[in-house]
Order: sequence, then C-alpha cells, then structure tokens
Amino acid sequence: MKKILIVDDSKLARDRVKTYLSELAFSEIYEAQNGQEALDIYLEHRPEIITLDIEMPIINGIEVVKELVQISNELKIIWISSVENKQKLLEAQGLCKSVFIKKPISKEQLLNALKIIMR
Repeated sequence: MKKILIVDDSKLARDRVKTYLSELAFSEIYEAQNGQEALDIYLEHRPEIITLDIEMPIINGIEVVKELVQISNELKIIWISSVENKQKLLEAQGLCKSVFIKKPISKEQLLNALKIIMR
C-alpha cells in the first residue's frame, strides 16, 4: 500500500495508531514526536498519509502543514487531536485534504478516516 507518518508527542497515542495500522498493508510506517521531526521525516521519505496531532512541542501540527503545503499540494492529513478550539480545528481542516478524529480514537474511526482520505 502506501507510506504513512504518525506524528504525536504522546508515545501512547503513536503506539495506538501504529497498532491499528499494523493489520493494514502499509509498506512503511514512520513516527515523529514533534513537528520538527515530522518535517524532517516527510522531506526524506515523502509519506502519502500523515496522522497528525494539532498541539505538539517545537512546531505544532498546523504550522507543520503550512510548511508542507508549500512542498506538496497532495497532502492527506488525518488530524488526531483532543483540541476543542473550533477556530483551530477549522484552520487545521482548511489547509489541505483532511479528516479529523477526536482523541481517544478507535480502530473503526481510523479505518473510516483512511477510507475517506484515500478517495
């Protein structure tokens, strides 16, 4: 299938997403714990899908996507966040093709988001 990048400052959240994805046929799964790592990994490996938290240290998810849309207009983002600030959510979703899942997530939510984002 495709390459995917999981970005979250919570190792527990990254592990949960990775566990859910382990049954799918992704060729490569990358992980980053902050926005700067996400940018570095994206530039090196060019994953087709990114799961991304909004609130993270160093560079937040919104700033990461603002940087990445300058590089690629084909970004596919699955926002996985507990942020409830509607303005931040609207800003995040307006940056590129994206789906939002509120934490904590279920396997079904992630699978549905992947189906939507791959259309």
